[in-house]
Amino acid sequence: MPGEAAGPHAPGRTAPTEDGGAILAHGTDRAGIERIAAEDPCVAHGVAEYAVTTTLTPGRVHPAAARLLAEGG
Repeated sequence: MPGEAAGPHAPGRTAPTEDGGAILAHGTDRAGIERIAAEDPCVAHGVAEYAVTTTLTPGRVHPAAARLLAEGG
């Protein structure tokens, strides 16, 4: 259902699912991340929501994402 409800607000993009997901952000502060998330069309239309977490301790990291997750990134 979430994917179907999101469709009109995210044409050509991956629609949210009940499984959730994660977005890694780099180069902005928490206020910037919250502003970006609030402007997401699915959030603006009440189809999805974000929980902003500023601390992440992954068990495994793909080499392409290692720089984003490194302390001091």
